[in-house]
Amino acid sequence: MAAFTASQASVTNGSKVVTINSGESIANVRQGDFLFLAGFLVEINRGYVGAASQQYIELVKNWANSNQSSQPAVVIPTTGDFRAAVDAINNANKNVNDNFVAMQNWQTNMGSVTFTNQDGTTTTVKTLKQIESEAQTQLDTYHPHPWAMRKVEFEANRAQNNEKFAASGFVHFGKHRENGNTMEGVGSGLFIRNNIPNILGLGLSENFALTSADVKGDSPTRAAYINFNGVLVRVDAKRSTAENSGITIKFPPPEDGTRTVDLATGLSVIHATAAIAFASETDTNKVVTERFDLWGFEAFLREISDEDPFVYSCGMIQSGATQINGVYTKANISKPASFFAWYEGDSDSQGWGVNWQTASEGQRIAIASDPENNIYFNDVTGKFYQWSIRGRSIAGLGNGNWSKGGFQSNFSASQLQFGGAAQTRIRAQGASDSDVAYSVGEPYTNAKGSYEKYQPNITDRGCYLLRKLEANDNKAVNGEGFFLVCGMVSRLNRGGYHPSFNPLGSAWLKNDGSRVLWDSSQVIKPSNKAELFNSHSAVASTTTAGYSNLTGLVEHLLSGRPDGRYCDVIYSGGAGGICQDMRYLASGVSTTDFADADLKVKSSNSRGFEYLKVTKIAPLSGPTTASGVEPQLRAYSGTVFNLGIDRDNAVYYTYNLDTQEIFDVREYPQLHNIQSTTKGHVYYPATWGVNPNAVIIYQLDTDIPIAGEFNQTDVIGRPENILQCEDLKGGWVGNWLPDLPTGEAKEFRYSRKNLLAQHSWVGTDDLGLSWTPQESLAITSASNRYTHNAPETRIGVINYKAKAKCTRHSDNMPVLGSSSGLGTAWVSQSSHAHSLPYSLIGLIPIWAGGFNYNKAYPLNVVTIDHDRRIQPHTNRRIVHGAIEGLSPTFPRVVKVLDYQTEENGMAWLVYTYVEIKYDGTSWGDDNEFYPTNKQSSILDTNGNDVLAGTAIVVEPLGWIKNDK
Repeated sequence: MAAFTASQASVTNGSKVVTINSGESIANVRQGDFLFLAGFLVEINRGYVGAASQQYIELVKNWANSNQSSQPAVVIPTTGDFRAAVDAINNANKNVNDNFVAMQNWQTNMGSVTFTNQDGTTTTVKTLKQIESEAQTQLDTYHPHPWAMRKVEFEANRAQNNEKFAASGFVHFGKHRENGNTMEGVGSGLFIRNNIPNILGLGLSENFALTSADVKGDSPTRAAYINFNGVLVRVDAKRSTAENSGITIKFPPPEDGTRTVDLATGLSVIHATAAIAFASETDTNKVVTERFDLWGFEAFLREISDEDPFVYSCGMIQSGATQINGVYTKANISKPASFFAWYEGDSDSQGWGVNWQTASEGQRIAIASDPENNIYFNDVTGKFYQWSIRGRSIAGLGNGNWSKGGFQSNFSASQLQFGGAAQTRIRAQGASDSDVAYSVGEPYTNAKGSYEKYQPNITDRGCYLLRKLEANDNKAVNGEGFFLVCGMVSRLNRGGYHPSFNPLGSAWLKNDGSRVLWDSSQVIKPSNKAELFNSHSAVASTTTAGYSNLTGLVEHLLSGRPDGRYCDVIYSGGAGGICQDMRYLASGVSTTDFADADLKVKSSNSRGFEYLKVTKIAPLSGPTTASGVEPQLRAYSGTVFNLGIDRDNAVYYTYNLDTQEIFDVREYPQLHNIQSTTKGHVYYPATWGVNPNAVIIYQLDTDIPIAGEFNQTDVIGRPENILQCEDLKGGWVGNWLPDLPTGEAKEFRYSRKNLLAQHSWVGTDDLGLSWTPQESLAITSASNRYTHNAPETRIGVINYKAKAKCTRHSDNMPVLGSSSGLGTAWVSQSSHAHSLPYSLIGLIPIWAGGFNYNKAYPLNVVTIDHDRRIQPHTNRRIVHGAIEGLSPTFPRVVKVLDYQTEENGMAWLVYTYVEIKYDGTSWGDDNEFYPTNKQSSILDTNGNDVLAGTAIVVEPLGWIKNDK
C-alpha cells in the first residue's frame, strides 16, 4: 500500500521541495521512499512540517522536470521491506552456511524466507523478488502503462510549441511532384493531379521514393506537418505508392444544374431534372452553378474506448497505412463511411488502424512510443486518448464566394460559414459519425472569448475553435476541436459553356446527336442558362477514363470551353482551379519573407487574386448636370449608384450612339478625387449636349474569384450592334475593347496582358445569328495588340490567357517596425513586369525593342507619423534619388515604394505608388511619394494629373510572431 497520497502537490524546476497543497499528513513518509508525481518517480530525503503547519517533502535531488502545479502525488515505500531484510541478514549470528539456503532463496524466489538471528530467534522477511513484484504492482496501481506518454507531459510539449509558433498553421509544407503532364505544382507541397477526378495532392507519402526527378519543393520533409494549437500532426495517409501524395484531397463532384438552395433558409434540394430545378427558382432560391469549395483539416481529441477503439497512424482517421510502427492494421468497419468522409456524401473513403482494446501490450508500446501518433494516457481518468485529424472539403452552399474571404480565421467573421445566415454555418464533425456539412447551431468559431473550456494561455490564431455548445459535447473531449482552413477552389459545372449565360460551364452543346460549340451555326441557340442544362446540352465532360496531359484532353470526351477545361479537374488557377492557397507557415514571417514576396510581385511570379468582371451595356437617360469638376464634362446624375458600379474604382466608357464617340473615364484621373455624391455620376464630354443619345459600357464585380492564369474574354463591336446580339446583350464575363471596327485593317488593344502567342476567337456579321471562327490574327506581343480587318457590323469574341491582379486598392497602412519596415523606391519600364503596373493603375507595360529597365532607388528622406503611417506633410516627406534613364517612347510609368504592415495578426506587403508621365520635354517627377487612401490624382511638376495611391498585395504572407 502507499505510505502517503495527496490530491494536490506542487514543485518547481530546480527545487528539492515539494509542497503539499491539499494538507494530507506526511507522518508515514520515510527517508528512501519514492515520490510519484506527474509521471516521474524520484527518491525522498525526508518529510517535514513548516510554518502554519504546511506539509513539505524534501527530495534527494533537485526536481529536473517542468514545473508542476496542484498535481496528484503518491509516496511508495519501495525500500522499507528491503531495509528489514538487510537488517535481518546483518543480525544473523550463525556462520554463512547456516543461512546460505535462506540467502539463495531470498535472492531468487518469490514469497518469504526465514533467517536465524544471533540469539537463536528467527526473522521472516519478504524475498527480493517479492519486494520488487509488490512494488511494481503498487506502482502500476498508481502509474499504469509506464511506457505511455502522460497527459501532463503531452500538454507541457504543447505549451512549448505554442511559445515557439506564431499561430496554428503549417510547420512544413512538404514536397510535391511536377512532370509537365499529369502533375503540376501549385505551391510548395501542393499539386494538381489531372489524371484522377476531383482531387489535389498534398505532400509526399513516406511510401514514395524521393529519387524521382519530378519531386519538387524546398521543404525539409516529404510530408506536410501542421500545428494545431501546439499539437503537431504529420499529414501522411501512407497509402499505396500509386497515389504518391502524402494525402489526397478529395472534392465533391461538379454541379449538374439539379440542385437549388435557398440561402434565406439554408434548404438545399436536389431535383429530378435541371428543368425542374430552374423552374423552382425564386428571389432567394437559386440553382447552384457557380460553386466554390473550401478545404482544410479538422483536429480533435478522441477518447479511445470500446465504442471507438481504433487508433490511426499519425492520428489520421483517413489513413490507409498497412501497419503502424510494425503493427498490422485493418479497415475500421465498426464506423460508418460518413466518419471517414472527406465531404458530405463521400462513401469511398476508409480508415485503417489498430484496435487498441484488443492490441497486445507489446503492440501498444510500439505504437505509443512514437510521438507522431499523438497518443497519451490520462492518470486522472485512467484512459487513453489520441489527437486525430480529418481532411474535409465543403461544397459552397450556394453560388459565389464565401463572403469574399470572410471565412479566414484572422478576419472579423466570427463563424466559419458560407453566407450571413445561421443556416450557412459549417457544422463541426469531430468524433461524431455524421458528415452533414451545414447546420444552425454547431459551428466552428474564431471568437475565443466565449469558450470557457479553453485555457487563457492557449493561442487560437490561425484556426477556428469548436463552439462550446451542448450539441458539440460528442465532437471532441473537453471541446478540444479545431478547423484549419487551407484553401478554396472554383468548380466548373456540367452544363454547356456560354460566355454570357454559363461562363463556368464545361460541356459542348448538342444538335441532332452531334456535339458543337456555343457559337456553331448548327447549335439550337440557347436563350438562358436553363437551356444549357437540358436536352440541348451535351453529356457532362466528366470521366474516370484518364487524362492525357495538362491541357485537359480527355479520352472520348470534348470540352466546350475556349480554354479546353473540364468540370472534374482541379486546375492550378483560373476557372475550375485553386483560387486561394491559404496554407500559412506557423513559424511566423521573417524579413526575408517580405523580400521574397516583393521580388515575386515585381517579377510577375505571384499568383494574384481577383474577381472576374461582367461587362454590361445600358442606355443613359434622365436629367444631366454640369460636372462641377471639369468644365469640358457633363454628367448623368447618380447613374454609378443606380447601376451598382464600384464608386471608388469605377471603370466605364460612355458611347455616343449618334457620333460613335467614346469617352474613357480612365483618361480623367482627376475624377478619382471627387468625394461628394457627384462621384456617383456618369460623365461624358460637354460637346455632346444636354441629353445625348448615349449608352454606358461598364463593369461589375462577379462573385467568381480566380487566381493565377485564367481565360480572359474580350469583345469587339459597336455597342448598338452588341445590344441586338442575343448571346451578348445581357452582358458577358470579360471586357469590351474600345476600338471600333471600321472596315479597315487596324490595331486592337487587348484589355489585359496576353500571355499567349495565339488565341481562339469567333465573329459574327449578322448580330449573332451565326458565328464563325475567324482568320488568324497578326499579334504583336510587344505592344499587346493584334491587327484585324473587321467590317463595321463585326462582333468578335476573343479568348486568351491573362494573369490575375497581384494587388488591390487599400487604405494607407501603419508601417510594421516603423522606418525599418520601409523598402526602396522602384521603377520599371519593361514588358516583363506587367502584373504590378496593371494592378496599380491599369497600365500594361509594352516595349518593342526589348528595353528592360528595372531600378531601385534608396530613400534619402523618410518621416513616419506618430501612428507609424507615412504621411505627406510639409515637414514629413518620403524622398528618393532622381530617376534617370527612362525612355520617352512609352510615356507612362509607375514608381512604387514597398513597405511592411500587420493587420489582424498577419503580415502584408503594401505599395504606395505614383504615376509618372512624359509630356514631350520631361517626366514631371519630383522624387517624392504622396501616400493616400486607395487612389486619387495629384498634379506633377508639369501640371498633369497623375494617379497616386496605396495598394496591398492580395494575399497575406503569413502570421506575425510577437515574441514576448
